[in-house]
Amino acid sequence: MGTLDEHWCSVCRKKLDKQEDVYLEFEVVAAKKKKKFPISLKKKKLKGNICSECVEKNPELKKSVEIMIKAGNPNFTPAIICMNRDTCADFKSPEKKQGIDCSHICVIGDNLYCNRSHVGSLKIPREKAEVQREEARVMKSMLEKYIKDPKIKELLNTVLLEKETLQTIYVPPSVVVEDEKTST
Repeated sequence: MGTLDEHWCSVCRKKLDKQEDVYLEFEVVAAKKKKKFPISLKKKKLKGNICSECVEKNPELKKSVEIMIKAGNPNFTPAIICMNRDTCADFKSPEKKQGIDCSHICVIGDNLYCNRSHVGSLKIPREKAEVQREEARVMKSMLEKYIKDPKIKELLNTVLLEKETLQTIYVPPSVVVEDEKTST
């Protein structure tokens, strides 16, 4: 016995092909508590597919889909503000506003500081995997700069490649953030 894997639009009843058609799979959860779904579905049909044409035809549904898509991933918009900007004689507004209010704010490693030698800094957490990759890039570039023998360079590249692929298989940066206790 084979398996039947057919899909169709719950609104217009058009047959959908997984490889060719663009469609949205949906499931309405806790329908009693929520507002009426923006398309007409029978009470029992709280799960199904909607083709892209039906989404485009219904402005309320299109708006709902756009809200759902954006809901999980808002844009990251940080702002770095010097709390002493009103009293600081060295305060200088940057030419391009990019979320930093003073052009003297700088970063070294994971420390945010004022490059006008004002006392104080802010330690920003860094992801372990990214710190390891940065350290490996710096070490490799330094060794390439100072090692002149091509045979040793080739051996070095092989060793670094094996170490990188075997011991530290890619870990996405968002998985682990370096903790102050473990970074020492």
